[in-house]
Amino acid sequence: MLGLKPLRWMIILLAVSSFALLSLWLLPRSSEKPTSPQTLKETVLTLNLGTEPPTLDPALAVDLTSGTVIDQLYQGLTSFDEQSKVTPAVASHWEISPDGKRYLFHLRTDANWSDGTPVTAQQFVDAWQRILTPETAAQYANFLFPIQGAKAFYDGKDKAFSHVGIKAISKKQLAVTLEKPLSFLPSLMALPVALPLRADLLAKYGKQFTEPRYLVGNGPYQLAQWKHEDFIKLTPNPYYLRNTETLQPSKQRPTILFRMIPDANTSTLLFNNKQLDLLESGTSISAFDYATYAKHPNAHQAPIGMIQYLGFNTKKAPFDKPLARKAFCECLQRDYFPQLLKSGQTPVNSFIEPHLPFYNPAVGLAESAKQGKANWQQALAGSTIPPITLGFRNGYDTRKQAEILQFFWKQSLGVTVQLQNADWKVYLQRLKTDTPHLFLLTWYMDYPDADSFLSLFHSSNGNNHTQWQSAQFDSLIEKARQSLNGAERQAFYNQAQHILLEQDVAICPLFTLKKLWVTQPWVKGITFNSLNQLMIDHASIEKKQ
Repeated sequence: MLGLKPLRWMIILLAVSSFALLSLWLLPRSSEKPTSPQTLKETVLTLNLGTEPPTLDPALAVDLTSGTVIDQLYQGLTSFDEQSKVTPAVASHWEISPDGKRYLFHLRTDANWSDGTPVTAQQFVDAWQRILTPETAAQYANFLFPIQGAKAFYDGKDKAFSHVGIKAISKKQLAVTLEKPLSFLPSLMALPVALPLRADLLAKYGKQFTEPRYLVGNGPYQLAQWKHEDFIKLTPNPYYLRNTETLQPSKQRPTILFRMIPDANTSTLLFNNKQLDLLESGTSISAFDYATYAKHPNAHQAPIGMIQYLGFNTKKAPFDKPLARKAFCECLQRDYFPQLLKSGQTPVNSFIEPHLPFYNPAVGLAESAKQGKANWQQALAGSTIPPITLGFRNGYDTRKQAEILQFFWKQSLGVTVQLQNADWKVYLQRLKTDTPHLFLLTWYMDYPDADSFLSLFHSSNGNNHTQWQSAQFDSLIEKARQSLNGAERQAFYNQAQHILLEQDVAICPLFTLKKLWVTQPWVKGITFNSLNQLMIDHASIEKKQ
């Protein structure tokens, strides 16, 4: 069924290639002194990023890999805790005006950069001005559009940044004025797009300011080494939340060594050989190994705010026709994903994660291969089918997802879809410059609100790779953002999803899943919140027995 008979040979081949890769990984690096596992585990937390981060520039980061490192190097006005709740960070507290449109953030007196320089309110103003400058090409610039005058400045309608509602009242006070009230503004202040900037270093070093010898952050860690496509080494920031007047010492933290191991089978072999301290689904545990590691004595599982979805390039034939997109979505059978991938998937029709408020299981297209075939024939109307390509990032799990989809379309519609995979950085660039007919992507929520999912397809969002726009959809999302009435927001989101998923069918949600991570017995205190953020504030490495 679904061409699974060759899997035995595939397992053998993967095992052979993984052992070959393992032998390479275990060789000493020319840039590092050989270190015994015993010594390494006592001093360094060794993790796997899975791939090279596309960027460490907060203004340009749009992916989880980049965000995982940036989270350790920088800190915004707010942050998210282990329960994904907004907590004070660089801002010790804030005040909100009675009309909900003005926020006054008070910055901590012990917030410093890794060179000992204090963090100031003006550095947030500098960062946000750069984000809102179109030449920066910040794909998350729209997150700042609720600020008064921000959209007009970004669009070039008002060239005076002084008219934007961002003001440094003093070195430690930042005022933010909104166009309209926005209940989740403090959540946005925790995102990479809202991090402060050392404008002096950007001016001095240009694009190189993210390299180890130049990067200065204000987070718990500093960038010590970055051997591209190999590893990133982070060491504790000695000035992090340190009151320079009283010389209060910062919390002792382990050094972090992020490896870039794209093959999950190699990761599990390294973990079993005590060369990795953590395995996690998404980067280091393949579908084959998920059930095994879920039973590990140090295994942890938790719901994660993510949805895997199929996107359509709505400008490329035949998917420039909504009926063709509907046909490709209708003939899917989502129940096969958990049965075949066996890595914690739960099928979904909605594009709001089931654990969030305003989730509605009734939205989305019903599955019907018969209806899909009828719609496909009507959409073609005798025209010739062009070659159709499905793009996805490299990885065993993503390839299996693509093969499952490929099978459904061949079986139900008689259409052969070509598969096109690429490394993560290349794939992201391809989505920007030449989006395939079809593409697979995982969307992790940036903040715990339904808006984090549905605003992805707002016409102003740089991560909307479908080329689809709807003024009616945009209006509903904006109304939902401004509403403080739960029933009203639910109605707006229901209507918006009807347009996105049923009427225009710009995307097709597939499944959500549970996060699985496994630690070595000597590692304590590592967890992930529902935003899939790596939480190591309480991490410690005990002496290995």
